[in-house]
This record gives sequence, C-alpha cells and structure tokens, in this order.
Amino acid sequence: GAMLDNFRLISNGPPPPSVTVSATPGTVTEGVAVLATATFTLSAAQAADVTVTYSTLSITAMAGLDFTPVAAGTAIIPAGQTSAVVQISILNDAIYETTELFEVALTGATLGAQALTAFGTAAITILDDEPVPASVTVAATPPTVTQGVAASATATLTLSAAQGVDTTV
Repeated sequence: GAMLDNFRLISNGPPPPSVTVSATPGTVTEGVAVLATATFTLSAAQAADVTVTYSTLSITAMAGLDFTPVAAGTAIIPAGQTSAVVQISILNDAIYETTELFEVALTGATLGAQALTAFGTAAITILDDEPVPASVTVAATPPTVTQGVAASATATLTLSAAQGVDTTV
C-alpha cells in the first residue's frame, strides 16, 4: 500500500466576521419627529463588542436641510448579538420637494484591535409631505393695448388650486 508522510492540516479557524449595513425601512415620509433607521449586521455573534463607524452621504437630499448629517458616527454591536441600530433625524419643512435620497455609509468596524471587513451603503428615500403645488395661469385684460395711447391693462394670476402656504410668482 501507499503511505503519506509529512502531511499536516493547518486550520486558521472560522473566517473573520464581517459587518454590513441596511436601511430598515428604506423609505420614510418627511414630517415631524420622523427617524430613518439603519441596521448594522454582524455575520456571526462575537464574545466581545464590535465597534462600527459610519457617516451619512447626501445624494439628492441635502444634509442639514432634509436630514441631520452624521460625519463620524459610532455604533456598538454588543457581545453575543449580531446587530445594532442607529436612527437619523429627517428634517421637516414647508417646501414641496421631489423624492430625495441620502445614504448611510459603513466606514469601518473593529473587534478589539482587529479591523473587520465592513462594507456597504444603505440608501434611504425621503418622500415629501407637502401637497403638489398648483399651476399658475396669467390673463391680461384687455389682451391688447395701443402703443402711444394712455392705456392700462390688468394681469390676473390664477392658481389651479388653493394652497396652504403663500405662493410667490
């Protein structure tokens, strides 16, 4: 028979844990005291706390006008757990806006002094809570005047629907 000599199996143990981020839910409606939620998920529970760092990124939503920006946030995934949640305040205004977007970016994670694989962004969509603005039509009475003759005309601006706030044209 055959014999195998000088054979060793070296195991480095399980792969190192990694962290991902997701928005839960991914869409919020602007309003008073609205919070967007991002969840950081660890691939496997650990015996010690995992520290996660993150920031927010403006895409079409404006930091400071549509949401409270986070330049260098920290979240802790406690020992024995696999996730941590952070909340970002959505700022309300009285301005009609189209749907807007920002992201929560996972910038790093550590287990003690060991850096973990941490990647991804979570997109959060902000729906506006103001009504669609009315359209404006202009009509002149009379529609024509003769040049050089002392005459006047009146321009009438009409909204297609009443608005809850002043309309500037």
